[in-house]
Amino acid sequence: MDENKVPATIEAVRDRVTLMNARGFKITEDEVIDQSIKEGLQAIVDELLDGDYFTVQLIDPKTFDILGLKGNLEGQIFAKGTSFTQDFKNNADQVWDSLWDQADKIVGR
Repeated sequence: MDENKVPATIEAVRDRVTLMNARGFKITEDEVIDQSIKEGLQAIVDELLDGDYFTVQLIDPKTFDILGLKGNLEGQIFAKGTSFTQDFKNNADQVWDSLWDQADKIVGR
């Protein structure tokens, strides 16, 4: 397992939880999923913009804000269900596809 790679599947999340717990860090699947989605979405936005010009910020369990250089709201990304965490547990691939699609509509102009 590449420790620097964002866990993109539930299996990779479980591997990360096991590894971190074995190293003495008490972390849950939900915490790893939340961090993975945030880091993954930031990477998507950075790739679409060819740089780290915008910032992603989790507002609530089902909403990310995309903030521009001056902190202005460029757009929002929404979970399909009750939360990004639950969506990831149900189907991680669909979450990544949805994040790409929504981010592209906001920053891929």
